[in-house]
Parts: sequence; C-alpha cells; structure tokens
Amino acid sequence: MGAQTSAAEDIVIGKGETLILPVSPLLKFSVGNKEVLSYKFNEKNKTLMIRGAKIGNSEIVLWKSGESSPQLKQIFVITKMQESKILQLSQSVRSLGLEVEMSLPHIRVKGVLKTKFQYSTFKKLNKKHTDVLIDETSVDLNLKKKLMAEVYLQLLSDYKDLTTCSMEGPHLKCFYPANEKISEGLKLSLEDEYAVVFVEMSAQKKAQNYWFRIKLVQLEQLDGEELKLGLEELSTSIGEILSLPINKIIEKNTILLNQRKVSISTLAQPQGIIRSMLPAEFQVGAEVPFQSFNKEGNISDTKWQFAGLKIKLNIENLGDKIQAFYEAELTKPSSDENGSISGSKGKSSLVVELHKPIVLFQMSLKTEALGTNQLPFLNKIPLLGELFKSKSSQNNFKTITAILEIKPNQEN
Repeated sequence: MGAQTSAAEDIVIGKGETLILPVSPLLKFSVGNKEVLSYKFNEKNKTLMIRGAKIGNSEIVLWKSGESSPQLKQIFVITKMQESKILQLSQSVRSLGLEVEMSLPHIRVKGVLKTKFQYSTFKKLNKKHTDVLIDETSVDLNLKKKLMAEVYLQLLSDYKDLTTCSMEGPHLKCFYPANEKISEGLKLSLEDEYAVVFVEMSAQKKAQNYWFRIKLVQLEQLDGEELKLGLEELSTSIGEILSLPINKIIEKNTILLNQRKVSISTLAQPQGIIRSMLPAEFQVGAEVPFQSFNKEGNISDTKWQFAGLKIKLNIENLGDKIQAFYEAELTKPSSDENGSISGSKGKSSLVVELHKPIVLFQMSLKTEALGTNQLPFLNKIPLLGELFKSKSSQNNFKTITAILEIKPNQEN
C-alpha cells in the first residue's frame, strides 16, 4: 500500500500561464497528466515551474525531505475568462472561512456557517453566482435557532401565525397557506436578510402538472483544438437558442462560427409533463454491442450496454419558482481492444423561474475522427453518430449544453 498523501491543495491557472512552485527540499515529484501541464525543474533554485498547456486538470505529487507524507496539489487549467471569475469567487468564499473544492466549471462550497454575517454574505454571493457556486454548507445549530427565532418574530409581528419554517440543510424554507399571503415587502426583506425560500402550502399546487422542454445543443471545434466558443458569446439569447430552429442561430452567427471554426447543432429536444417529486427520465443513445477478446485475438464475449446520454429530471414546487434536480450520465464506447465503456456523470439542483429558459448543465467529450474504422457501427445509429463521431477527419472536442424551460401545463 502506497504512502498516504496530505490534504490536496487546489491551484487554478489559465491556459498558457506559468506558475513557479517552491519545492525545497525536494526528493522527487510526479506529474499526473503531462498533456495538461508542461513543467521544468530548476535544480539550482529548487523550484518547479509549471505551465498550463491544455484545458483540464492534473495532479502533482511532491515528496520532500523530512516529511512523512507527500504533498498533493490539484492543478486546474482553465480559460482566461474563467480564471478571473473562479479566482475572485474562491477568494471571496475563503474570506468567509469556508472551504472551496474545484469541480470545474463549478466551485463546491463546504464548511459550517456559524455567524449571521457569514450566513448572509455567503447566501447573497451564492444567489448572484448560482451558475458557478454549489452550496454544500451546513448551518451551526445555535445559528439555526437564532435565524429561525428572528424570522418567526417578523412573521408573527405581521400576523402570519399559520406560516411554518424549517431549515432543510443550508436552506431556510417557510411554508404558508394559500389564505395567508405574505406581503411583498416582508417577503423581499426576509429573502434578502435571511435567504428565506417561501413555499405556498397548496395541495393543488403540489399536485400540479408542469410542462418542460429541454434542448441539447452541441458545439464542436473542427480543427482538433480545445473548444474556443461558448453559447454566451453568440449573438443570441438562451431563450432564442431554445426556441428558434438551429439554422436561424447559425445565420445570425455565421461569421463568428467560421472564424472560430466551430459547428453548432441540435442533438435532441425532449419535452413532456412532470409533477413535483415524480421524476422524468429520458435518454439519447442506444444499446450497442461490446466485444472482448482473448489472448489469441479472438472474440471471447459480446455484451450489450447503453451508450449515449441519460438524463433524470425532478422538480419541487417553491411557489412562484421551481427547484429542479437533475442527474446526467454520458457513456461512450471505447475503441480499445477490451471493448470497454467510459464516461462521466454529474448531479446538482438549481432554482428555475417559470417561463425563463436556463442552462441546466454542460458536458464535454472528445469525438472520434470521421471515416475511422474504430467503432464503425456508430455511423449506422443516427443519434450515436451525431453524438460521438467528429464532423471532420480528425478527433475534435465538443460540449453538450442542456437548456431547460418549465411552465404550468395549462399554459402549454
């Protein structure tokens, strides 16, 4: 069994940026992903210079003289635009005494909120940057009692004695009956000071059907380089990308797409009816054969496994808003001789305003060059070919963005 490493330190640098790490007294070191990081060790100054060569992440393990455990550093290489925002947010969160864990393009925030100032400041920061920050904090028991007492005092002062509140994880929720509406002024005040989420207690609303639609949009870099364009750079809004045919989006952005050598297309547009706490599940892909080979190179076994994108969507009614919970898993057939399958998955939640399209998630993958003999069956399955095959004669990088809209079903 190998030596235990000390707690990992997260370091973020921009692509093309260099950083010098003091490593004296160093015995040895190792770099995990040499495609993401290039490096040079200066024996005289006892420093290790690293450079972000490619978007991604890599580990660096340092063994130092006199230390029983090696040091682990997680290096994240991101774009210059991402770097500025990520570093600023990380610094703001750490200044509150909280921990950050990189899970690009997100930052997971952990720790215990112990003071009202810490709680209020972080909640406002999180509300402003919900696209980046994932709240995994907890609230100290004494602070929880203090916040609840102050919220109840204001509610009772306004004669809202039927409203009940509870702290669910790091979220303070107040449930009110339909016949006891919260005034807009009080509501805004409690939302701002205590980050209260108000939920109307209505059996009718809880059982209400909602209509949702998701558009899966692909951006593919056609020159084999890292993707150089994001949806936010297009001359169109998220709502237009969701509603307009993709050829209209291309027409409005032809020059930009040609300059950046990027292709944009629609992978799928699932839609349907969903109800609170009754999840909707759908998939883009198919069951495909995976063959394993023996030492003589003969087929020893054939198994069928799913390749493609699976999405599970769940919602919770928050009154005039919806909390959407999602799980997304991307599985890709491997071209190695073992006939294996690889992929990535993630899950999270976000608050969605009715009628307002929002980016649900993004996933990245590397496509296989058009015309290669590896996994030839992909071209015979339209959705898989569109998902995993490149549009050019080389391996390319691609992002899949899911855009979500939810509204009451009777309005559809």
